[in-house]
Amino acid sequence: MYLKSTSDFGPRRQFLWRLIRPFVPRKTRWFFEGHPKLKGQLWFEDRKLVYHTVRTYKPLYCFEIGTWNGGGSTLFIAQALFENGMGKLYTFFLPYMERGCLLIAHDWFSEKCRLLKPLIEESANWELKQVLSPPKSLGCALAIKK
Repeated sequence: MYLKSTSDFGPRRQFLWRLIRPFVPRKTRWFFEGHPKLKGQLWFEDRKLVYHTVRTYKPLYCFEIGTWNGGGSTLFIAQALFENGMGKLYTFFLPYMERGCLLIAHDWFSEKCRLLKPLIEESANWELKQVLSPPKSLGCALAIKK
């Protein structure tokens, strides 16, 4: 079974989580829980991938397609940019992204990305860095503008 997030837990699992929570390292707990007041769609592995990619590549700009409530990719991108001490997050799509921009699409296999997907995959201007697929993820893609 793959880890999703605590927001998917029913009452029994919430109770068990509260029992073991103090023994889970803080950073691991954060990836699993996210923000307690903001629901997010990303799963555990998606959150780690997004956060560590932004921390590693230190982009000046991140563009996110679809924000929902702000507790998924938005939260983890924003925290990584904050810890990098630089960068801006735009939670909409701009067709004129500059070189070095990081594109994060967390609904890669959905209808929402149907038009975007071939533009990224077939473009000489984009490098698809990683794609997470089910069952570990709902579908998360990371690409960098060359």
